[in-house]
Amino acid sequence: MDRALEEKGKQKEQSERLRKQLKTLENQSEERKKALETVRKSFEEYAEEERKKQKSLRRERNAAIGLAGLLAVALAARA
Repeated sequence: MDRALEEKGKQKEQSERLRKQLKTLENQSEERKKALETVRKSFEEYAEEERKKQKSLRRERNAAIGLAGLLAVALAARA
């Protein structure tokens, strides 16, 4: 009988230890999930800023090309 109680006690300790390990792993998983979400949001913000920069650069380039075209026409008309 003592042996059965001792074995039950060991199993209870092991079960508690495993429960604590599981809780620790769940907490770590949640922390990593939050960190990944933060990284994802940061990347999306960065990507949006880059899209805005590219759009602005295209507008500037197109304006410069248009101005160069007008200058070429004006020069051709003078000649």
